[in-house]
Formats: sequence, C-alpha cells, structure tokens
Amino acid sequence: MFMILQKLLKEIESLNPVGKLDNCLSDGKKQVNIGGLSASSKAMVVAHVFRKLLRPMLVISTESETAERMADDLKAFLGDGLVYLFPALGISPYEIRAPHMEIVGQRLLALYNLSCGQPMVIVAPVEAILEKTIPKRDLSEYSLRLERGKELDREKLIALLERLNYQRSPMTEMLGEYSVRGGIIDFFAPKDEDPVRIEFFGDVIESIRHFSVLTQRSTSQVESTVILPRREIIFNDDIIERYAHTLDEAQAQALYITLGDNGDYDGLEFIWPNMGVNMANLFEHLSQQTLVFVDEPGLCDGQAESVFETAQKRYKSLCEKSDESYRLFAKPERIYLDRHMFDLELERFRVVNLTVSYDDERSDVVFHTRAQEYFSSNMSFVKGRLAELYQQGYKLNILCEGPSQKERIGELIDDLHFPIGLHVARLSSGFAITELKQWFLVGNQMFTRFRKRHYIKRFREGVALSSYNSLNPGDFVVHIDYGIGKFLGLETLVVDGRKRDCLALLYLGNDKLYVP
Repeated sequence: MFMILQKLLKEIESLNPVGKLDNCLSDGKKQVNIGGLSASSKAMVVAHVFRKLLRPMLVISTESETAERMADDLKAFLGDGLVYLFPALGISPYEIRAPHMEIVGQRLLALYNLSCGQPMVIVAPVEAILEKTIPKRDLSEYSLRLERGKELDREKLIALLERLNYQRSPMTEMLGEYSVRGGIIDFFAPKDEDPVRIEFFGDVIESIRHFSVLTQRSTSQVESTVILPRREIIFNDDIIERYAHTLDEAQAQALYITLGDNGDYDGLEFIWPNMGVNMANLFEHLSQQTLVFVDEPGLCDGQAESVFETAQKRYKSLCEKSDESYRLFAKPERIYLDRHMFDLELERFRVVNLTVSYDDERSDVVFHTRAQEYFSSNMSFVKGRLAELYQQGYKLNILCEGPSQKERIGELIDDLHFPIGLHVARLSSGFAITELKQWFLVGNQMFTRFRKRHYIKRFREGVALSSYNSLNPGDFVVHIDYGIGKFLGLETLVVDGRKRDCLALLYLGNDKLYVP
C-alpha cells in the first residue's frame, strides 16, 4: 500500500458519486452500473467498496493482461495479502500440453484463500472464468495445513503427496517433487517460491522451514504451511486405466501417447470429462455474499464468445482428422462454460459493472475521470503540459515506480515554479478526478514509456547442471544468458578446423544454440 493512494481513498469518500454508489449497495440493488471510470480509477472504486463492505469480491477482466494490471493496481491500494490473481491456464483449446505448475499454484492458492472465508479480492480474466477447476469439496479434502507443534502421522503426509501426484525423488529440487529421509519430509508445492522441509519428532511437527534447492540448507523458518494439489484435476493411474479399457486398442494407444510418459499427463485438461472426473467452475467457489465486478461487460461478453468459439473450431478440426484420436477429447461444452452458462452463473450474484463510457439513463453512478495522455519525450512539452494542467486548477501528483525515478523526475522538473507532488506509488495508468481537481500522473506514461510489470520471481535459484549425462532429449534447460530452451542432444561441430562436442538447444522459431 502507498500513502498517497490511502489518502486518495479517504478523499473520495466525500464525493457525490461515491455517496450514490454506497447507497446503491446498501439498498441491495442487484446490479449497479458505474460509468465514467478511466484507467486505474476502476481499481480505486473497487478498493473503496472493499474497504467499505469487507466481503469477498471477484473482479472479471477482459484479458489476462488487463487482469494483471487490475490486480497490481488493487495491491497498490489494498496491499498484497488481500488481492489474488486467478490466471488463465495458459494453454490453447485442445493443446496437448500440461499447464505450467506455477500457474496452477497461483490458481489453487487463490481458491484456498477464498475457502478460508476471509474478505479478499480475486481478479480473473474471462478465459480463466470459463475454464473448469478443482471442485470445492476436493480442494478441502486434498489440502492440508501443517502447523509447528501439531501432531500428524508421517505416513499420512506421504500418502497425501502420492495421491496428489507429487513425484518422489532422492532430493527435492523441482516443483511437484518430494523426498523422505527418516523423520524429514521435503516437498516443493507449485504455490511456493522455495521448497519446504518438515521435520518430525515422533508424530509431532518439530519445525517447518524453507530451504535452498541449490545448497539444500534451510533459509527461513515458518509456523505453518499448506500442501495443495499438484494439479487441479484429481486423478490417479487407475482412473486412466479404467478409461483405457473402454476404448478400442488403437484409441487406448493414442491415449497413452497423448498423455506421455514424463509424469505431466499432457492434454488431460481436455480428456477428464470422458474419464468420469468431476470439475467445477470458479463461481462454485464463491459464497453468496461475494460481490462481482465486471470490467467493461460488453468486452467481457465478446471475449467469452470468442474463447468458446475458438474451442469449437479447434474441436471441429480434430474431428476432421482421418484417425479417431479425437474421440479421446471431450466436447467444448463439457470443458468450458459457454456464454449462456456464464450469464446464468453471474445472475446468482450482485454485480457491479465498471465502464469508461456512460449515459445518464443507464448509469446508476457516474464518475468524472480522465485518462492520462502520453505526454512526450520532449521535456519542454512535458513542462508546458504540466503548467497548463496547473493553470486549469488541478493539483498535480506524479506517481513514481521507486526512489530513483522519483529523484530523476524531481531533477527534470526542478525549474518549475508551481507545486507538484512526487510520490512512490505504482499504478498501471494515470487519471484525473474532476470533482477533486486532482491529477495522478504515472511517471512512465509522462515519457512515453510502458511500465515494466513487476513479476513475482517464482524461483530464487536453480540447480546448476553438473553433467550433460543427466539430460534426456526433450528436457527443458535454462541457459544463464538465453533463457529456457529444449535439449535436443549432443552434436559434433567443426569449429576452426577442430571437432567439438556441443549441447544442442532449441529455441522459439527453430533457433538453435550450441553450447560447447
């Protein structure tokens, strides 16, 4: 949270539109339409309502990028611990690939925190809303909170990790792995940045610590942690075997080829309905007290139709193939919410629509905000524009990403002879509130720069490769300079007239890197 944004939330309480909004919500109005909200002012309104009502809230955004921006803006207003992003799985319809475990971890962590019943805000793009996820009952059954000093049967913990498809290994180094050494159990849950070490004294949890994957040494001690599933689909090999027995020999072979033998079970997100596995949608995890915000409902409706139509087209193309492997995959309506079901689910909740445009007849509440323009990289133009805004009677606030940017902008505008507030606060886009006669300008936008999003670093370190013998063709590796590539194998090249053995790595666009 940033002080300037906390002050802003206090100041808007006196505005007439805020009073109207509060009245609409207190009167129990089923749907509230708010217009005139530009840029990050939408997050400002959501933050105000959250502080006022202190109840669970869901914000639906058009796309993943807008959802990420909304989540970041809400964290700036409310703080990290109250806002959770529920991202889309990140795989195209009928793409034979498992979702990244980091994404699964984010989704499950959001659902788990939601199940705890505490007031919080979930932000999700439309695509994530349409995708099925773990049922609420399964999440409760297959989640386990571990607390220091509490009793727990060590074998019960191991059995749970096995049931959740964590892979047992001699040493825990990768997401989804666990290892056992006497009274110590290590595991690396997809929601965590670092693996966790549980040390038992008899049946009592003596300590819970995070540790380094590189040194295997403890880095910090915590009082509790939560084990969540490795995948949103709860299944085991017996379920796959039973499904395979319902298929003919060619289809069964196609099933095993599709799922692969690397433990990731590729394509499972589009096969599970045929296996008799139950799944749910995000709405089923929400209590009736949840208030749902829809950011630009017209665009969200269009996106919902687009996602489902894409799935239908992809399924149709699978059906047109000469083989019958398409029979493995469920129809789109069994995998996704369609537009009709999306609307039906929304009708169960009180909804607040957030839009830039407005009209006096349809809008229950109208704010008068203006989106920040991109000024120019020309400093004389920037200073002239700031002077114009000041002469129009606006109080000017410039929001800087950090102390260094604050200092740099301060030096650039030092010769201006009117007050400008410089603050460290991160918003995705600036705006003005006409009623308050205040501008909240984002520093990067002033100089035609796009804000670099601050991603959470999922791994603080990795395991260095000691020998290429530990690699198999198809394994993914991370080059310290070039990032993630796929290991193709060992190739011999002639360099300066001499033969040299090199590791061949494949990158996007079929680019190859040869590492001696």
